[in-house]
Amino acid sequence: MLTQRLLEFTQREMHMRAKLTLGAYPALTYQLDAPLLMMITRYRAAEVKAAGGAMCQHPNVWSGRSRLRVGFMSSDLGDHPVGFAVQGAVCAYNQEVAEWILYATSSKSGGVDAKVRRRLQQCVGEDHFIDVSGLDPGTTAQFICAHQPNILIDLNGYSTGARSSTFASLPAPVQMNAIGYPDTLGADWIPYILSDIVTSPPSLAAYYSEKPVHLPFSFHASAYQVYHQSADDCQGSYADKVVLAVYNQPYKIAPTIFDVWSSALHRLGDRSMLQVVQWPQEMGESITIESQARGVANSTLDLITRLPREEHLRRVCRADIMLDTPVLNGGTTVMDALSGSLPVLCLMEARMASRVAAGLVLAAYGDDGGLGSALLTQTLKGYEDKLVDLVQWN
Repeated sequence: MLTQRLLEFTQREMHMRAKLTLGAYPALTYQLDAPLLMMITRYRAAEVKAAGGAMCQHPNVWSGRSRLRVGFMSSDLGDHPVGFAVQGAVCAYNQEVAEWILYATSSKSGGVDAKVRRRLQQCVGEDHFIDVSGLDPGTTAQFICAHQPNILIDLNGYSTGARSSTFASLPAPVQMNAIGYPDTLGADWIPYILSDIVTSPPSLAAYYSEKPVHLPFSFHASAYQVYHQSADDCQGSYADKVVLAVYNQPYKIAPTIFDVWSSALHRLGDRSMLQVVQWPQEMGESITIESQARGVANSTLDLITRLPREEHLRRVCRADIMLDTPVLNGGTTVMDALSGSLPVLCLMEARMASRVAAGLVLAAYGDDGGLGSALLTQTLKGYEDKLVDLVQWN
C-alpha cells in the first residue's frame, strides 16, 4: 500500500516537472519493477543534464601512450564496500597493462578509512590517488579531463555522495557505471554498465540505458585475504539451533521478506535462531517491534552489532545460513559470507538490484545443478520452503 501511494506521488511530481522527492537510490529499496526504476532514473538524469556544465574536449588520448589510463571516481574510497571492491580490482592487475587513477570525492581519514586509503595508494602510486573533494563538480570534470583518461568509471551512480554532473560533462571519452548503484542510471553520458550474465541477462536489456559489459563469473570484485578461523572464532552461543544470519543493513529488509522469515520461524519452532545486524544501533527497537507484531518469540531473535571488517569475517562461521534480502541484495556482505564458506539463500527478481546475490552465489558454487542452484529461488513461497528444507536438512 505504501509503495503504491509513493509511486502515485512520484508520477504526479513527474507530470508537474517537479524535483522528485523519492531519490533514485532509495527507490531501489521499494518493490518497484524494472520499467518504473528506469523511468525514475531517466527523470533524474534529465534533471542533472538540465543543470548544464561545460563539456570537456577530448584530444587523441592514445597519443604517445602504450597502456590504458583508467580512472575511478567515488566518495567511498575508504571503510566502505566500494573501497574494498576497488582494492580488489586495482591491486590485482598488472600496472603494465593499465594505469589506474583514483579520484576521491570525499575526505576520509583515521581508522580503517586511512588504512584502506594507504593500501590503495600503494597499489596505484601516491600521485595516482587524488583527493578532489575540495573541487566543485564542474571544476572536477575539467581537472579529470586534463588527465586524458581513456575510461572513467562512476562508482557512486546515484548513491550518497554522487557527482553525476561531473560525468555529464564527459571528462572521459568512455564512461561506465559500476558497483555503487546496482541498476541503470538512465543517462546518455554513461554508455556502459559493468555486470555479468546472471545479474544482467539479455532478457532485461530493455531496462538498461547502458550496454552491459559482462565479466565472467561475477562483476563484483573485492579484496580478501585468507582468514584462518579458530575454534574460538566459530564457537557461537546457539550450538543447539540453526543460526540464520541477516548481515545486510536493515533498510534493505522489506516487510514481505520479514513476513517470510517470520513464517519460517513459526514452522521451525525452536530449531532455528534469526540473527539480524542492528545498524545503526537504534534499528534494534524497530526490528524487535516488527518481529513481535508477527508473533516471533524473543527467544528466536538475536540482534547483533556491526563489527570491524576483519572481526566480522571471522564470525561468519558461527552462522549456518545467510539470508539475503530480495528487493535490494547484499554485495559485499554476500561475498563475506561466501568467503567464509557460509551458504547464502537468495531470491532472483527481474531487476539488477535483486540479482546481484544470485550472480555471486553461482560464481562461487557453479550453476550445474549443485549447491549454487539449490540456493536460488524465484518466489517468496519458494524462498520460505527452501529455507525450511535447509534448516531441517541441517
